[in-house]
Amino acid sequence: MKRTWSTITRRLTLAALGLALVGGAVFAALQLSLSTPVELSVTPTTGSDGGNAYKGKLLYLEYETAPASGTYEKVLISVYGDSPDTSKYVWGYDGEQRLARDIFVTRSTDHGATWSQPVNLTNHTGLSSSTADPDGVGPLGQTTFWGDCDKPTVIGTSQTGKNAVIIFGSSYNALLNGNQNTVTYPEFGGVEVPFYCTYILWTKDAGLTWTLQQMSDGERDSKQQTAFGTGAGFAFSWQEDPHGLQPGQAEGPGDGGSGAKASQGTDIWYTAATRTAMNGAGFTGFPSGVRVTNNFTSRDQDNIEYGPERSSRCNLAIVGQTVVLAYEETKGLDQFDTGKYIRYHTHTPFSTVATSEVGFESHAYGLTGDVTKGQGWIVSDPLENARRVRILSQGTPGSTTGLTLAFLYRQGLYDAGGPSDIMVRTAHKNTADMNSTGLRPEDFTPSLAFSSTGTYPLPTGLTTGSDREIATGNALALNLSSRLGLTADTDDDNLENALAHRGEMDGDEIIIGYSWTDDGMLARYTDLRNFNFFIRRSFDGGATWDAPRNLTNITDTKISVREPRIVKTPKNVDPSTPQANGTFFVAWGTEVNQYEHLATKLINLDIYITRTTNDGLTFETPQLLSTGVIDTEDEESQLRPEPEGEVVHAVWMDTVTATGATNVMYSNGVPITVPDPAKDDGGDDDSGCSTGGSGNSWMLMLGLLALGALAVRVGGRARRS
Repeated sequence: MKRTWSTITRRLTLAALGLALVGGAVFAALQLSLSTPVELSVTPTTGSDGGNAYKGKLLYLEYETAPASGTYEKVLISVYGDSPDTSKYVWGYDGEQRLARDIFVTRSTDHGATWSQPVNLTNHTGLSSSTADPDGVGPLGQTTFWGDCDKPTVIGTSQTGKNAVIIFGSSYNALLNGNQNTVTYPEFGGVEVPFYCTYILWTKDAGLTWTLQQMSDGERDSKQQTAFGTGAGFAFSWQEDPHGLQPGQAEGPGDGGSGAKASQGTDIWYTAATRTAMNGAGFTGFPSGVRVTNNFTSRDQDNIEYGPERSSRCNLAIVGQTVVLAYEETKGLDQFDTGKYIRYHTHTPFSTVATSEVGFESHAYGLTGDVTKGQGWIVSDPLENARRVRILSQGTPGSTTGLTLAFLYRQGLYDAGGPSDIMVRTAHKNTADMNSTGLRPEDFTPSLAFSSTGTYPLPTGLTTGSDREIATGNALALNLSSRLGLTADTDDDNLENALAHRGEMDGDEIIIGYSWTDDGMLARYTDLRNFNFFIRRSFDGGATWDAPRNLTNITDTKISVREPRIVKTPKNVDPSTPQANGTFFVAWGTEVNQYEHLATKLINLDIYITRTTNDGLTFETPQLLSTGVIDTEDEESQLRPEPEGEVVHAVWMDTVTATGATNVMYSNGVPITVPDPAKDDGGDDDSGCSTGGSGNSWMLMLGLLALGALAVRVGGRARRS
């Protein structure tokens, strides 16, 4: 069926640009001018432009060219996956074939005005380390599975100098040691897929050259790679599933096969290195990955690693001289107690990338310095289902509250995509307690029942003294998303649903955002309800919060918000461009709100962007990020502001409706001068217009802006191929 979204887009444009008139957040004058979008995923130095770009990312680096030189260079680096060879195919767990991808990089040293020709950093698509069966019981049989790179996670900031890193998974095992396994999916007709390996790329010269290092060999299937970087160094984590990637049940908002569903025995792995070591002449690579958790406790009938629990979707942060890892883990109790806990660990990030414990078959686990010995502390309510933990952190505690860290996560009674609330716990360094680090269980509010000086590991399961029993003493985390208030239980209102939580932390201030609907089932199975993006603020380290504000106000329930972003300004290196505290940028995508049982794919629409310069008190009028482009679907924005908050760089994924080609697009926003509607033009106008009339004129101006944007959007320009 042919789709025409001009009417939907028209309604959406008017709704978005009319936010100042509708209510919710307070919007001020338009103050950023967005440049014409340009494509970054063009033909690379070798190979072709496959039009199959994937997961475009963006870094902003800022550094002094030489010590005490007073000269500073600012570099943008975009990283993405794409297909340089249109003859090399791979397939997923569902048997759907697509072109194999490599990882590419392009740079700009003139604030995004020009970009280098993309360079292929991996060159895996022309290599193969495994064969597999793409159609199970079909006629194809064992077929070459070409090297295919999964999504890149990139880390590099204004504090990491010329250093940046990329971590990703690839189906190519460069070691060719015979350890790479495959997984077969009976539910998809016996399709077979090789396990993926973890790789790290790093640069010491702001992206001019890169070094590739393999971290796993496909003995277990690697997924959910993540990283964190500071001026001190970089830390990485990923999960390894001994039975292979699990496709999930398609009950949540994602595409499935993300690693959220894992096999029993799935563990979290870790490595790290200081920037001093990385930049030294003798640096040959990051230390071998070590197993953080202890879920490998036996072997199954096929001699594959096995255990009652499974850990997935780890996030990490470096706070001073401590790394914090948090992830979701299945309860592993019995078939009647489904769901997951949120657990976290702390340890020294760089000096001891080693393990301290010995488990089944003398395998090593538990990072040295982890007092829980690989078990972790439970953060969530153990009687409910918690998942998708995010970490907000800062190296310098808040000056008044000692705020160091916050855990955000979804929690509810239900499993498999059921309604949930967004919960928060904050951690604070207590200056009155000499043992306080700001990261211990004792440092959290609302309180955790665990002790940093306890004897670990604790018993598990339902036994007396178990970690689960102790966790039942955790105070209820603050409920940020419930319309019933901060102290509401997640099931006090079992209609509402919240997801896509984001946030930033600055001193004693926390900004949290989340997508919310008042009826999750109606929003999921019909188009009678939709999701909007809300924000909440705390200025006292999370003790109190202002009321939630609807930032998007999309009243057309046939459209929902997805993939929101909240990004604050980075710390500055160049003293001439000091960091603008209180300035942050917000972006969100939109999608067609479909009946779930009738939908065959996500249908993305547009991406909007706005800015606040006063800690979220007011926001500038939202704008279309892809202004002037029609007949495309836009998603997955990445924002990188410059420290002074006057310039923002953005990339996003753009799919051309007519051809299906997907590209990485780039635009930047720079300041423009807007007349102050509260002032006249200094002339001798004696027409009798009052100050109130001036305000009405400003409302009219906003309306004209909306109509102008609408004309561009609907009138259009030539479709890109």
